[in-house]
Amino acid sequence: MGHLFGSVDWTDVFVPQAPLIETFVRGSLLYLGLVALLRLTPAREAGAVGTPDLLVILLLADAAQNSMAGPHHAVGDGLALLVTILTWSVALDWLGYRSAFFHRLLRTPPVRLVRDGRILAAGLRHELMTRDELMAQLRKHGIEDIGQVKVAWIEADGNVSVIRRRSR
Repeated sequence: MGHLFGSVDWTDVFVPQAPLIETFVRGSLLYLGLVALLRLTPAREAGAVGTPDLLVILLLADAAQNSMAGPHHAVGDGLALLVTILTWSVALDWLGYRSAFFHRLLRTPPVRLVRDGRILAAGLRHELMTRDELMAQLRKHGIEDIGQVKVAWIEADGNVSVIRRRSR
């Protein structure tokens, strides 16, 4: 049994191999760069999970995987990267909550897709959404005819919100 644990270099397992400032800078640049890039893309494929939330999950999984991958990545490196990513996530959420400017910068505004029973081609184009995809989303709301819709929006999380026309 002693031989099984005798060959482990515990310093390599727990002590970060890269300077912490390097890990912080790399994690910061990666996270902020991906937030900026994803902010410019349509969000409808994200589903019920917002793009920043999905990004954090993916980055955390990748950072954790790298720190568990073997002899070249210490757990300390992975933990430092995880803390960096989570810190930026919380900081940007806080800034978006406290500042209207950052809120507008960080949050994708809804895009109107239908107004008064008419499909807005510009909204579909902006979201790279086909008429068939829009109609599939409307059917999920129990709408069979576009004329039943007063207004429909695609929200930042990718869900379509619908307000029906009043029955006459």
